[in-house]
Amino acid sequence: MIKIKNLYFAYGCDEQRNILDDINLEIKQGELIAFMGANGSGKSTLARLLNYLLKKKSGVIITDDLNYDDENNIYKIRSKVGMVFQNPDNQIVSDIICEDIAFGPENLNLDENEINQRVENALKMVNMFEYKNLLVSNLSGGQKQKIAIAGILAMNPDYIIFDESTSMINDKQDILEQIFDLNRKYQKTIIFITHDVEEAIKFNRLIILDKSKIIFDDTPENIFCAKKKQTKDLILKSNLDLPFTIKFINEIKKHGINLENTLDINLLAEFISKY
Repeated sequence: MIKIKNLYFAYGCDEQRNILDDINLEIKQGELIAFMGANGSGKSTLARLLNYLLKKKSGVIITDDLNYDDENNIYKIRSKVGMVFQNPDNQIVSDIICEDIAFGPENLNLDENEINQRVENALKMVNMFEYKNLLVSNLSGGQKQKIAIAGILAMNPDYIIFDESTSMINDKQDILEQIFDLNRKYQKTIIFITHDVEEAIKFNRLIILDKSKIIFDDTPENIFCAKKKQTKDLILKSNLDLPFTIKFINEIKKHGINLENTLDINLLAEFISKY
C-alpha cells in the first residue's frame, strides 16, 4: 500500500505557492486508478514524488513500509514504483529493443540468465517479443510506448505510474488494453495520469485534482452521474470536460427528454431507442 499524509510540495523558485497542498491518500495493492486534472493541478508532480524523482516539502509518503524520509530507500522505492513517461523517446536508452529492456535489470546487478528471463517476460507481457532484435527506430509511436512499458516491467515493480502516456500516440485504445491487462493478469497496481476524461472513466477509481488539492476521490460513475448541480459545477470550474454521454444527456434534457445519467454509451443508446 502507498500511504500519503499531509503532503505538501512547492518548487524551489516559488516556495510560497504549493503545487500540492495537504494531500491525503491511500492506494492499495491491485487498484486501477486514474488521476485527472487541468494543467498545473499537481497530478504529474504527485507522480514524480511517488517515484522519488522529486523530494517532498513536508508530510509523509510510505510505500510498502518504505518511508520516503529515509534517502537510503530511494532505489528500493524506485524498484517498487515504476514510471512510464509521456514521450517514450525520453525513456528509451538503446537502439536495439532487447538491449533497451535489459538496461534496468543490468543496473540491479542481476545475473545474465535472470536478465534475459526478465527481458523475455516483459516483452511477452506487452505482446512485443517477436520484435526483440529490431531497431527501436523502426517502431511506431504506440510500439515505442510498449517498449517503454516493457522496460519498466523488467524491473518487476508492484506499482506502475503512467504519466499521460497515451497523449502522443494514435493507437490509444491498444495501449489502454495493455495497461488493463497488466492489472488483470499480473495484479500490477496502476496509477494513470491523464487530462482526457474519456480515458479516465475507464478506470475503477478516479481522483481529480484542482488547484493543488484533491476535490474528488470516487468511482467515475459516482462523480459524473451525480445529480447534484454543485458536483457538475465543481467539475466545470476545475477546467475539466464532462464525458460525452453526460454532455449528450444534459443537452437532450433541455428538450424535455429526461434520461438517467450514465457513462455507458451502449446503455445510452438503449435509453434513446425507447423514445
